[in-house]
Order: sequence, then structure tokens, then C-alpha cells
Amino acid sequence: MKSTPVPINEGYLPIFDGHKVHYSEYGNINGPKILTLHGGPGDCTKASHVMNYDLNRYHVIGFDQRGCGKSEPAAKTSNNTTQDLVADIERLRVHLEIDGWFIAGGSWGATLALVYAQTVPKKVRGLMISSVFLGDAFGIEWAFTGENGVAKLFPDLWHKRQTDFEKFKVTSVEAASFFSERLKNGEVEEKKEIIASIMSWEGNLLSSYRPETLMSVDEVDQAAINYATVYLHYEAHQFFLKSGQILDNLEIINHIPIVMLHGRHDVLCPAVSAWQIHQAHPNARLEILPQSHHSFGADAQQARKFLYEGFLLAHT
Repeated sequence: MKSTPVPINEGYLPIFDGHKVHYSEYGNINGPKILTLHGGPGDCTKASHVMNYDLNRYHVIGFDQRGCGKSEPAAKTSNNTTQDLVADIERLRVHLEIDGWFIAGGSWGATLALVYAQTVPKKVRGLMISSVFLGDAFGIEWAFTGENGVAKLFPDLWHKRQTDFEKFKVTSVEAASFFSERLKNGEVEEKKEIIASIMSWEGNLLSSYRPETLMSVDEVDQAAINYATVYLHYEAHQFFLKSGQILDNLEIINHIPIVMLHGRHDVLCPAVSAWQIHQAHPNARLEILPQSHHSFGADAQQARKFLYEGFLLAHT
């Protein structure tokens, strides 16, 4: 079993817009640079993100997005948009004096990686992304607001979700905006009830092979409140993207090689989004994993090791 990687350096970017953004560095400081982007929005950098790479060879950098993880203040949503996160990534590159780097990320991390690459294409040497989410109207309706998407696979949980929403007199389309405001201004017990409902839906979409589990109000801790506050802030604003923005601007990154991993059984973010990139981009490889869901299985661990290592060796 691999030991948990220890940072060779960590710190904070200078405070900007009221945010103090934490970053950490691992591996070979002289090696090719890889920035890994965590998901959510609202999650944080984890050891598993770093352990995907040979730290004897590569210099891997992680950072906690605004309001997340070790970044301060926790769960702060003002001056916290996709465009702000892209600006932070670029500030981090300049701060660390990195000329160009590979960008990796899964789910929301893949979204952010693609948007950053389209914003600063000359600084990206390659993209390694998985469980691709595009933050577009299809993805939002499929997973969160529409009754004809993943709701058809989880009718019992969708019914519970609608019943919970009725208590607050909101529809699934209105819920993210309404709950985002309540998490900023509501009482603690109300916040816990909201989060238990939200997590009881999305948490069960990570894998369709596991028994359904419902989060209780008593299980909601401060970390869950922080996560949901940031997450709902982004969902309420359609992830601060124009619908179709990423696909409509793929030509900007036609020169950037891309490798994608996606679970065949990913019901949260269907493989069609990765497939659309694969079809439209002249240098994008897609590996659809037959046993994986949004949460990757054993087939993904092996595929990631060989595909990512081969990809990096080919482009360094």
C-alpha cells in the first residue's frame, strides 16, 4: 500500500478579493509540472489526487479553491465564481514561476480544467480529465432539475427529493437558488435539514451499485455545511458558465492534447459529455471504463496509471 504523500512545500497565495487560497506541492520540484483540481464545487485537495502520479518524476501541485479546504475564509461565497478560480490558478502559476503545466481534474475539476485551458491556452501542456462535467444546461437538467434525466433511474429518491422541496414550497428548478440563500442566512437546524436532503440525492448518484443511503440531520457537520454552501452557490448560478460554453470554444484548445477517463455507468455525469469532446477535438483520447461509475472502480485505477503515465511521457 502506498504511503500518504507529504507536501514538500505549502502556503497561501497573497490575499485577494477577501480570499486566502491554500496550495501544496509534492514530488520532484524539478520535474514536469502537474496541477490537480478538486471537484465539488466545495470539496478540497486530497492525497488520492496526488497519488495518481510518480512523485519521483513529477512535480504535483494542488490547491483548495475559494472557500474550500484550508483556504480562508471557509465557505465564503462573495467574489467566488468560476472566473475567480481561473484567475487564482493563473496567479498560482505565476507565484510558483511555472512556465507551463499539465492540468488534471475529475468531475467539477474537469470543468474547471477545461475553462482554464480555454482562458490561458498557451500555458497548458495537456489535460488529464475524468468523469467529465460541462456545467451546461444538459448536465444541470439531467442530474438536478429535470424529471427525465437520472430521476428515471432513481424514482424513489427523486420522489423523496420532491417531497423535501415541497416543505419549502420550491420546485427543483428553484431549489438551488433558494437553498443557497438559506444556507447563507438561515438557522443552523434549517441548514442541516437542507443539507441532509441535498446530500441524500447527490450522494446516491456516485454509484448505482451501492445500496441507497439517506443522510440524517444528525450526520450533518460543519464540513458538510461548508461544502454545500459553496456547491449550491455554484449550482444556483449555473456554475457561472454560459450553456454550451466549453463545447462552443473547443477550437481554442485544439492544439492541447487531452486524455479522458469516464465510467460507463456514471449516472451523475453521463459519458456523452466526454464523448462530445472526443468527437469534436482532434487530439482527445477517451477511455470508457466498463466497470466504473462516477466513483471509479478498480478498472479505473489501472487505466489511470497506464494512460496518464503514457500520456505524460509522450508530451514531456
